[in-house]
Amino acid sequence: TELSVQDLSSTAWACSSIGWWDRPWLDAISSSAIRTITEFGPQGLANTAWAFSARGVQHGPLFAALSAAAIRTLVDFAHSELTGTAWAFASMKFRDAPLLSAIAKQAIAMLENCRGGEEVVNGLVDVTLVGRSLRDETASALSLRGVLGLVHAMAEADHPCLEALVASTYGALERRAGALDARRPPGQLRLGLGTAAPRAGAPPEPRALVVRPHLCALWKPAGWAVRVVFGDDADAQLRTGRGGGPELQEWLAERLGSQHPVARDPLAQHGLVHRLDRETSGAVLWARSYRGYLAARLHFAARRVRKGYVCLCWGPVAPTPWLLEAPLLELAPLGGPPRTVAGSPRGRVARTEVVCAGHLLAPVEPQSLGSGPQASVSVVELLLHTGRQHQIRAHLGHQGHPLVGDALYGGGSPPWCPHFLLHAWCLELDGKEDVHPIGARAPLPTHLERALLQLTPADSGAAAHISGWLESKGAGNFIQRLSCKK
Repeated sequence: TELSVQDLSSTAWACSSIGWWDRPWLDAISSSAIRTITEFGPQGLANTAWAFSARGVQHGPLFAALSAAAIRTLVDFAHSELTGTAWAFASMKFRDAPLLSAIAKQAIAMLENCRGGEEVVNGLVDVTLVGRSLRDETASALSLRGVLGLVHAMAEADHPCLEALVASTYGALERRAGALDARRPPGQLRLGLGTAAPRAGAPPEPRALVVRPHLCALWKPAGWAVRVVFGDDADAQLRTGRGGGPELQEWLAERLGSQHPVARDPLAQHGLVHRLDRETSGAVLWARSYRGYLAARLHFAARRVRKGYVCLCWGPVAPTPWLLEAPLLELAPLGGPPRTVAGSPRGRVARTEVVCAGHLLAPVEPQSLGSGPQASVSVVELLLHTGRQHQIRAHLGHQGHPLVGDALYGGGSPPWCPHFLLHAWCLELDGKEDVHPIGARAPLPTHLERALLQLTPADSGAAAHISGWLESKGAGNFIQRLSCKK
């Protein structure tokens, strides 16, 4: 029995959502869809494209048919359908310039025609930008999530329309953020600078690394939770809410809320624009104003933010640059800690770049003397291209190089390193759309320095690598790599 076009797209979407993807069934759906593609409406086209791309299935004939049909009917697409279609083609690396250009042109026209100020609300996660469609001038809702998703898709495709889309998006968002900030402008930032050690017996607290008029790079100690929950990550609050220790958003509200109203707004994530796992130390970007919050989120969507990490893991990691791309499935099991599974067919796209690595030898334990060679470990510099839960830990563990001390992902905990060591040492943000550039460097925490001092470099290159880190300069290679990505 031939399925209707609605049944075809709905079935493809449902199968992709639950991770069930049988090859004969897949071929049957794609074959039927190609034959009946002219009967598909905007939602059917967007859902079918999303279903195949979400499972990483590069079906050239189907995507060609979807592209041709979408271009013919693009004026009928809602903004969510534009975003879904753009994301599908971009994530599959289909550089379909005519389709993506047409989508960007339509989105820019809708954004340029957004009405001014009346849709402003006290929280920006739910803000709706009301524009006019190109066809009949009826109101068309543009959600913040959808707009940023479209920007991210164009950035993923490295499309030439990206800058024009970003400028139009910022113009629409800035009007709303400006109205919110005008109610009560942010005041002076009263926060210590640097990562100076706390007084004896006092727990470490966040401090400012770099301060700009609308943004601030904070140093977060290990053990502090960062709960950032956006619309496409509804389970994040459940995952990050577990465990002990202080929470950065509560600290911001209490410590800085009187001078920075955004710090007390849970719908604007208290000004936090990205996550950093509880046990990871280092740089976190915080917005001092609503304008800074929306601008920073736009920068993240446009891939203008670079986040560098350093960690200590088991085994000799390949020292030359390489990319880890196993999809990641984030889990929140009842009664257990949150964890992430690498390589799951239901996982989300994730990319971690290994920039460079230095090889070292672990200390020999007294009970192991004479029983074999010293264990090999690596100090590794990494660059994140996505921001999934436990991304670095899951990716390296999947490669057989779990972090030292990370029992959740298979890493043993030797006496010289009882807890895993992962540090966000570098955060860079381009200076565009009224945002001052940020180049924050977070020095290594004391516990990571102590661990490095107990390791023996395997060669002269590793010795220079370790020396650079202990002098808080990094290994040198990383800064050069970052500058090439601007």
